[in-house]
Amino acid sequence: MGTLLLEAAAEAGLLIEAMCGGKGTCGSCLMETGVPGDGTSVANREPHLVYGCREQVQTDLVVTPLETGIGERRRIVTGTSYLLRQTAELATDELHPLCRKVQLEVPPPSIELSQSDGERLVRALKQSEDVEDVGVDLETLRQLPDALRVDGGLVEATFWDEPANHRLLRLGQGEGYRLGVACDLGTSTVVLKLFDLVSGKTLGVASDYNRQVRSGAD
Repeated sequence: MGTLLLEAAAEAGLLIEAMCGGKGTCGSCLMETGVPGDGTSVANREPHLVYGCREQVQTDLVVTPLETGIGERRRIVTGTSYLLRQTAELATDELHPLCRKVQLEVPPPSIELSQSDGERLVRALKQSEDVEDVGVDLETLRQLPDALRVDGGLVEATFWDEPANHRLLRLGQGEGYRLGVACDLGTSTVVLKLFDLVSGKTLGVASDYNRQVRSGAD
């Protein structure tokens, strides 16, 4: 037994579609070889044209994949910079990320406000963002004493803004960027876009072949 041409191509870094899942019926993995096939040639009419998902090889071989299987990959690779130039900016009122950063001013404890650091922080977040219950994990609670006293109670809170599941994730002093990633996971391609969540600008686009395509469309 040898190695399937489709698998050999994948090991060499060339992903070729096999939309039928290796049944040899869709023709998307057709390859042209310099020698006759082993019986899986296309209807025995084209001895040098074989299905990559069916042809076994046992030695080094030079093959040429047809455009049907690799054309989309070529469009993806050459289109990356085009996408980066042409993608429109998002309007700021269209940005509704589940994870957000907000600037808070947490008042110091007093006789009138005799609450813990955690209670005062959650109170400030509720007043600022109009949320109800807010969960705080142990790691965030450990950050509280120092974070609230670095700049007189001014703190940047990163929180998970999902209805009925608001949670504080991190505290800081406003350093860094506010970025988000959108992922389009398709049958044959995967596209990632990096956004500035303040301005709505697209900072970068990356795309690649979905490696599952060699196993079938589904």
